[in-house]
Amino acid sequence: MNVFFHKKTLVFIILFIILLLTRICGILLKTEIIHDEVIAFISATGNQEAYHEVVKNKTPPYGKVVLVSEWKKLWTQQCMFCFKKIQSDLVDYDLHPPLYFWLLHLLISVFGVHGWTGLILNFFIELLTAIILYRFTFQLLNSREKAFISIIIWGFLPSTIDTFMTTRQYSLFIFFSLLLIYSIYLFMRNEKNSIWNYFISGFSICMGMLTFYYFVFIIAGCGIWILLKCRKDKRKKIVQSIVILLCSLFCFYIIHPECFKHLEKISQIREGNWGLKEFFFRLGAIGVFFSPHRFLLGIRNKTSIMFILSLLFLILFVTFISLIVIKRKSLMAYLNKTGSEKKYLIFILLWIFLYNILLYISFITPEHAMTGRYLSIINPLIALLIVMFVSKKKVLNLIFIIVISTGIISILAESFFGMYLKGFKVDYYKKNTHFIILDNIERGYLPRFLWYMPENIFLIAATEEELINSFSYWQQYIDSHSLFLSNKTNKLYDYLINNSDFKPERLPVKLFFSVRVYAFNDF
Repeated sequence: MNVFFHKKTLVFIILFIILLLTRICGILLKTEIIHDEVIAFISATGNQEAYHEVVKNKTPPYGKVVLVSEWKKLWTQQCMFCFKKIQSDLVDYDLHPPLYFWLLHLLISVFGVHGWTGLILNFFIELLTAIILYRFTFQLLNSREKAFISIIIWGFLPSTIDTFMTTRQYSLFIFFSLLLIYSIYLFMRNEKNSIWNYFISGFSICMGMLTFYYFVFIIAGCGIWILLKCRKDKRKKIVQSIVILLCSLFCFYIIHPECFKHLEKISQIREGNWGLKEFFFRLGAIGVFFSPHRFLLGIRNKTSIMFILSLLFLILFVTFISLIVIKRKSLMAYLNKTGSEKKYLIFILLWIFLYNILLYISFITPEHAMTGRYLSIINPLIALLIVMFVSKKKVLNLIFIIVISTGIISILAESFFGMYLKGFKVDYYKKNTHFIILDNIERGYLPRFLWYMPENIFLIAATEEELINSFSYWQQYIDSHSLFLSNKTNKLYDYLINNSDFKPERLPVKLFFSVRVYAFNDF
């Protein structure tokens, strides 16, 4: 019988189609846009400096009653192929290298600024990642079936889907990380390497650094492995590795010469305040990195329940580490029987865990950096290790079912959440609103408020204090078709209650996390 019509082949084809449909579904139903995505679009359109100047110098449209379209110009593409402008703005106003934003700029030039524009970019990046994962698994196991299974497991993991659904550099970071890990495997396996293999290693280092500065830790992990394996009898490979590294970093510097300004900023970062309770919360969050960030928002709320959960995760984490220490002899004996390929993958996986945990509990990375997309770099490695270690078909099938089910639930939850929000945003604004008051002008918030607003609605946006001080200027616009959107304190709300003819009344709906919506009624 033709292999195409083989039962197992048909199952794989159906699963791959379902996997593609989850991505298409995400693109078509993408409506909600998060804090970091907004900043990505401002960066990719070359508007970081313009937005900063408007807020800093309080120039129009800041503090003025204008159409929504005036604010939307600050995340609309103003120039074509302005890569140098994007790069310089990132150096001055952000902490990320430019590669992902350059690519996003190209996609925006074709499709325009939409919530789903970045997802199309992520889609192509994931296809490339799937190809590398397939090749890597096939090289390790010489099995097309297991290579395909690794792609399915990786593609349906909820945190992989979460990464895909986010217009940020994490998908690209995963691609270049996996490409480097794969190229180092080939480099170590072959006695003689081709120029092409040297090029791939160097290319992944250079592009990885242009994607995310924490890529330096992936380089370090691969470098440590090379030193451990080659320190005795393969010193030539160590020399070759150093040459490749230096050439790659030189190319990185030529492309991005202002990187040292970024690195200086990053060295001074401390996320959050030091404290025993906060430290426990961070340790607790280590145990919950597999799920999408939406379902873990509670871990950042400093409630008693979350604190208890954090302590529970801490106990489980310490117990796990203790078991490894107690059983270290048995573990080492098992690893000694294991092939060098498995040791390599286990080492890289543990290394990624280690540096992420150390950065996290040192308060260098953000409070939510142990969730979803931040640790999704481990997903392709976990998928690969599963197909390597799980030999029983029943166990592998169970893992298959669990991963696919959670993946489908995740994409449906993301889509439903976004559709619900868009339903309120678009329909309510179009039908009912003439004027909107906004008390947060930060670059990660204001565009989220306005993303789906019709451009012909009037708006005033400024800080609470400035809105209160200029009340006599804009109060004439308030009527029963006005909205007040806030995620600040209640100062402006209290002022409106006491001074406005129309009183704000809170609506039982949220635009997104922590945002309060008020309508006005004639007193």
